[in-house]
Amino acid sequence: AGPGVPAAVADQDLTFDLSAPPFNPKSVATASLHDLTAHPWAGFEVNLQLSVTDQADQTATSDVVSVILPERVFNHPVARELALDRKTLIFDYKQGVRPVFDSLGRILARPDAFGGDPRVFLAIATARARIAFNREGTEVAPLADLLWQAAVRIEDGNLVAAEQRLDAAEQALREAMERGADAREIGRLIDQLQRALAEYARELAARMPESEMSALMPPRDQSMLGPRDIADTMERLRQLSQMGAEDAARQMMSELQQMLQALRAAAGADADNPKVRQAQDIMKDLRELTAEQSRLLEESFQKAREAAMAGSSGQRQQQSGQQPGQQSGQQSGRQRGEQGDGAAAEQERLRNQLGELMGRMAEMAGTVPDGMSGAEGAMRQARDALNAQAWKPAADAQGEALAGLQESLQEANDQLMEALAQQGLAGMMPMPGQQQRGFDPLGRRNGTDNAEDTELPTGPDAEGVANRVRQILEEIRRRAADRTRPPVEQDYLRRLMKQF
Repeated sequence: AGPGVPAAVADQDLTFDLSAPPFNPKSVATASLHDLTAHPWAGFEVNLQLSVTDQADQTATSDVVSVILPERVFNHPVARELALDRKTLIFDYKQGVRPVFDSLGRILARPDAFGGDPRVFLAIATARARIAFNREGTEVAPLADLLWQAAVRIEDGNLVAAEQRLDAAEQALREAMERGADAREIGRLIDQLQRALAEYARELAARMPESEMSALMPPRDQSMLGPRDIADTMERLRQLSQMGAEDAARQMMSELQQMLQALRAAAGADADNPKVRQAQDIMKDLRELTAEQSRLLEESFQKAREAAMAGSSGQRQQQSGQQPGQQSGQQSGRQRGEQGDGAAAEQERLRNQLGELMGRMAEMAGTVPDGMSGAEGAMRQARDALNAQAWKPAADAQGEALAGLQESLQEANDQLMEALAQQGLAGMMPMPGQQQRGFDPLGRRNGTDNAEDTELPTGPDAEGVANRVRQILEEIRRRAADRTRPPVEQDYLRRLMKQF
């Protein structure tokens, strides 16, 4: 324990055995994850010391390091209240038993507050009944465990049960590897682990909607760990076991453990962190701004085309000896002026939004993508051109602004991901040394993979979207091949085709 741990729970040490490689290296570098969020010391400063013993039974210890054990933060109000009741029982049972007894009674009186989950209700009722017959506090640990399990289930739903099955399957495979089980048993346990992982991924996907998971993507030169990576590692582990390569299989098992640990870290509560939400909001607003700029550009191209056609029509009328009506010309000029003023105001609104976004980016990431700065200047030029009703120069400037915004999307994403990782948000930390697979932490495609590797989506809705994309692309190609269209429109269509 450490100096800050309450005396009620500081009477003994906590020891963990760390796995060592099967061979005898001169130095060992490994990682080990132990979930201590349920331990009474969570949230307090503790002393950490490593101890190692060699084959000659010689023992050496490291210096003592003081660290603060991570403490889980519950967001659900009932789960948060149960966690507080649990702490009260652990740290001062005799003084806290009556308030906790009353608190549990109030929770049981309003089961709708925790969704009416019968397992949660039974756990709380059992804990309250045990308190009634355990006034002296001789059995605090079982009570604390009941309240913890109830709080976690309220917070996570079925996810906690799926994670427990994943842990059990992983432990069974690890123990089988350590005792040298045959390839058939190893294969059976790998199948069991694969099923547990699939269930865990499903529950995780249900808890974290795709819109939240895809709001931030891995940086371009890195990738997030996903179930597909773990499945590949499992298959390599199975092959090594069948080949009888025990040392290599154990090394692969160590790698698999680290991957599972990283997946759990990525599935933590970081998605509910205000900083993560702030980063997601920035990316969402930037995408919406890009879409609005694209819409405004399309309108300017349409106006430029109409102006070009009107000019050609007026020239033909003059050549044939016909004069266009003066009143009609005045009305047309007045309408174009009003349209130009409205478009200029709309462009200025988007420029102001971009400025506000740049401020939020600078505040959170400490930097602003170059594309944003370039887009801001192009928007200013477009606004001035629209005020002058110069549609073609306005469209050109808006095209530059749109290109800058599209370029800044990935750059802003990378900068935000890096800022979150520097702040210790494990769920945002990519796995180093992996090629970009185009998958998010749940194995879903994130839209950043190469087009050659992209599989078209399946299912009625997704298939309809894919067909619509094909139709749009074919229409763009058809219009681009039409030589009768104005040059400004052909130039726009060619730029569109480059994106495909």
